[in-house]
Amino acid sequence: MSNIKGKIALLICLVLSLAMVILLSSCGNTEKPSKNDSNSHNTNSDIPHEHTYGEFVTVKEPSCTEEGIKEKLCSCGDIVIDKIKVTEHTEQPVLGREATCTENGVTNGLICSVCNETLLPQKIIASKGHMEEILEGYEPTCTENGLTEGKKCAECGEVLVEQEILLSSHKYE
Repeated sequence: MSNIKGKIALLICLVLSLAMVILLSSCGNTEKPSKNDSNSHNTNSDIPHEHTYGEFVTVKEPSCTEEGIKEKLCSCGDIVIDKIKVTEHTEQPVLGREATCTENGVTNGLICSVCNETLLPQKIIASKGHMEEILEGYEPTCTENGLTEGKKCAECGEVLVEQEILLSSHKYE
């Protein structure tokens, strides 16, 4: 019976040895990744083998403010982590407005619709001020009223100096 136990123990050792050889040779590497690699590695084994990696998988999408992250996995469990460059800003126009006689205007601008960063700042356009137009006055007659001279803005129409009515009057001699 002890002879059978010995043979079973030997058989178990052979099976375990064969399983380790298969597991460790699944990558077949002859060199271990250097600690100075530009990519990050997570090696689960110190035994040399040749890595067989799958395709990179994006773990975190990049944005206009942060890098993304991608990984690829070896059959031995080693992981290569790499960065994905930040993306360009997504431009969104900010409409300006014309200056008026009384209010400042602003130029068109640009912001990023993702992070709200100002890409092209708006600049102030100074108000134009009123453009005076003279409203002619006339003297009253004996049958019609007259008006004093007045002023209004030729641009917006705002009355700057009101015209006053001059009452008509008969003159007897």
